[in-house]
Amino acid sequence: MPMTNFPFQTNGFTGSVGVTNSSQQASVPPPGYATSPVEARMVNIGTIPCFVRFDGVTATVNNGMPMLPGVVEIFELSPNAVINVIATTSGASTLYITLGTGT
Repeated sequence: MPMTNFPFQTNGFTGSVGVTNSSQQASVPPPGYATSPVEARMVNIGTIPCFVRFDGVTATVNNGMPMLPGVVEIFELSPNAVINVIATTSGASTLYITLGTGT
């Protein structure tokens, strides 16, 4: 039986950012990590929705892209992307970001 190819394969880097009702920022990949776009698997671990941006602009619930609790998404990020995230309400979640290849 042939081996199954996985659609997303990690390269070993996972970072996280705490999500509160104040905008938080994470630099992913870390400075100097990549010189070309990278794929990032992101999951909102928590019970509250959050909103994300990838362009360095402060995230708000009105200008960010929603990520529901427990949802896994894969995005292509530019090198040294700055991710901004904010929660919709008081409370806390964690956004885990794993770098790799694939979709």
